[in-house]
Amino acid sequence: MKKSFKIVFAVFVCLLIGGCGKPQSAKQLIKAAKNEHGKCKVVSKQQGSDGSKVVLKDELQGFEYVVSSSMYDFNIDGSSFGMVPQVSDNFEAALKKFVLSEAEDELEDICEKYNAEYEPMIDEVLIRITVTASVPDKDAKKACEECAEVLQEYNKDERLDGYLVIVAHDTEWFKDNYGTYDLNGHNAYPDYTYSSAGMASACHIGSAKLPECSFMDEEDEDDEHFLELAQRKDKNAVFVRKEVKTFTDTGLPLSRVSDSYEFPGPKDKKDPVTFRYYSVDGEEFFICDFLDAQTGAYYTDHD
Repeated sequence: MKKSFKIVFAVFVCLLIGGCGKPQSAKQLIKAAKNEHGKCKVVSKQQGSDGSKVVLKDELQGFEYVVSSSMYDFNIDGSSFGMVPQVSDNFEAALKKFVLSEAEDELEDICEKYNAEYEPMIDEVLIRITVTASVPDKDAKKACEECAEVLQEYNKDERLDGYLVIVAHDTEWFKDNYGTYDLNGHNAYPDYTYSSAGMASACHIGSAKLPECSFMDEEDEDDEHFLELAQRKDKNAVFVRKEVKTFTDTGLPLSRVSDSYEFPGPKDKKDPVTFRYYSVDGEEFFICDFLDAQTGAYYTDHD
């Protein structure tokens, strides 16, 4: 997924200190949009002393998107540090809206076949499919993959690479497995609460990522997530193996564990810890599945 118009912090500081900076012109916005998103036609453009705005039509897939530039008051804790330029670009949101509109009939047919519903999501998730309590996981997997394959047909120029289709159980399934549920996070179990975020986590079945469109269960998703973390440390890192050991094998005191509701960690030295090993040019390193209180990141022996 492409990220548009990134601001370099050093330049940003210079703008603040120097009191300089101005909105980009319509011409600059058009040039930047073409460089970032590919060929486009200008539908309309506006330019004034307070900023500029262009409406562009993507030549590859035919949808319109908006790019604008303006000044805004940079404010921290009520203190103003002056006016600074900002750029807004809704290309990715417009692309997602276009694709889901084009694929609507096919997606609805798939969901009807598997007794499910779908809804658009934000960020890297294209849609979430919700299956009824009676639908077996094997059918939820099929629904997820088939919807991903439909959306992949609209993945021109690799624009949707990395986007996800996720699939989850419905509220009735949650009630059957966790007790009655309401928005206040209270259910039938005494002294036990479950937040709406916790419900979403419990109901989650898996996902499929474009362009592969292959279903990933929660363990597969974890493996992929940790591989991404490893490749942030070294882009050449490759997965080697996964071993379940105990916390004792880390050689750390329990005080190094950052334990929270969202990221629970081992509480006893005999508790299991998953070590995922990666290799770069024959040299191995591992990442464990608990947060290190010292760094706030998953514990690793990588430098």
